[in-house]
Amino acid sequence: MKIDSAPKWLQEAEIINEWPRSPQGSASPTLEGQDLGKIPLLTHIPCSKSAIEEAHRRKIRVLIYAAFMDTLYGGEGYTGRPLYRDKDADMLLIDKDGRFMNTVMDGTYRMNRYLVCANSKKYLDKALDYVKSLMDMGADGLFIDNVGPRESCYGHNLPVGYSQRYKTVIVPWPGMKKQYDKEINRLPVHKHLYPNKDHNYAFARFLEKIRDVVKSYNPENVVILNGGGLPEEGGFAQYGDGTMIESFICSWAWNKRQYTYTSALKMVEAYKDYLARGKVVVALSYLGYTPYGINEDAFYCYVFARLAGFIWADGYTIGNNQAKVLYSVKLGRVLEEAKEKEGVFYRVFQDGIVALNDSSKVKNLRVNLPKEGSANGARDLFSGLEIPLKDGFKVPANSGRVYLFLKSGNKKEKNGSKK
Repeated sequence: MKIDSAPKWLQEAEIINEWPRSPQGSASPTLEGQDLGKIPLLTHIPCSKSAIEEAHRRKIRVLIYAAFMDTLYGGEGYTGRPLYRDKDADMLLIDKDGRFMNTVMDGTYRMNRYLVCANSKKYLDKALDYVKSLMDMGADGLFIDNVGPRESCYGHNLPVGYSQRYKTVIVPWPGMKKQYDKEINRLPVHKHLYPNKDHNYAFARFLEKIRDVVKSYNPENVVILNGGGLPEEGGFAQYGDGTMIESFICSWAWNKRQYTYTSALKMVEAYKDYLARGKVVVALSYLGYTPYGINEDAFYCYVFARLAGFIWADGYTIGNNQAKVLYSVKLGRVLEEAKEKEGVFYRVFQDGIVALNDSSKVKNLRVNLPKEGSANGARDLFSGLEIPLKDGFKVPANSGRVYLFLKSGNKKEKNGSKK
């Protein structure tokens, strides 16, 4: 399949984020009073036309959360999934033993969640109708969660559905040599759209159709997939405008930085072809769990992402800390790709430099700026101090720093807040 690129506005994004949340974790009912800086895109928005319109009034695009891995049994209202009813049971995934499969999440089985079969026409039709209902509200696309290898479905040609006699959903047990229950013959039959292909193939076609619907409303609309794997690995990332790396460096799941830039060079290299095709990678970090503190981790993760050519997000875990100034940064066009000098990794942009020092010692970085990036000096966004370029950039140990250029004749900063 031809891998087409994401819209230019998304490729040029530097930071995106989720819709703001309350301290209790629920989505804020409004953006009123929220300082969003220069963030151009919010995901996980409340599923309402009023929320979409409010964001659009602030010139912010929005993506609605959706998941097509499973369904919530008994779920009502907005669940991020097509609603399940017992009459739809033939859309459920069936394992090799003829059983429905509960979702495994974070190492536990979830009793109220069942995997669905993307190879089922019933489910495909419900999903497409669901996506149209979201797009009809004016959303700018979808954030699709739980994109990864699919469990195999063995339900093709099996009768499965709601039994009026037993008042529950039933499916025949494969171990029965002879079926005595005539109720089985009254059930719908689970049929696969691609009976000779596996579930991963069917899910890839499924994602193609979902994205086609999203783009039919506006070619500038986008689909971002959470995970999925690169095309070269047989993954699904190619079927979105971009893919997300969740728990990038910092996470609630561990109490230290997951890797250094040096140790992650192989990973960064793996995404280069994907990025060169005009796709995007969103790096989502969860801050507040390491000894370095939120401000240091925020700058480290942001700089790491910008070195790699990724868009950064923090899920609003920055809070009201100093590092929130990153929401207002716009570094502009890349002038030089990431390089390493004197033990510091750095990358030059039109309006500044990002630098990352993985070592346990302070490093001094001196670089010759390209003509287009020439400046009288720079401002360290972390400290707020102005730095003469002749002195170089003093990058603290185990840290990332952003230095904004002070252009000739204009010491007033476009980026961040001047201290």
